Amino acid sequence: MRDVLVTGGAGRLGRRVVDLLRVGGIEPRVMSRSGRPGTIKGDLLTGEGLEAAVRGATRVFSEESMAGPLLVLLYNSAKLRAEMEQWLSALKSAAEAFAEER
Repeated sequence: MRDVLVTGGAGRLGRRVVDLLRVGGIEPRVMSRSGRPGTIKGDLLTGEGLEAAVRGATRVFSEESMAGPLLVLLYNSAKLRAEMEQWLSALKSAAEAFAEER
């Protein structure tokens, strides 16, 4: 399923979210400022690459700090609330795993 987009998915926390999605059988699209192979080069601050990244996406998980308002909009959507709560739980687990590595 490639209709899931993870922005910041090549970063420290974003990579963990991508890994968790893959464990769950979801192969997300990954947007990153680096444009590493296998990612869509884009930047939420400048808007570069954003249109191409979100085209066809039905869910967006953002790991970039500038995208807080996007997460609020997703959370307030009744249709996505349950999925967002599951994702937040997975994100918390990823953050805890990251903290243990430090």
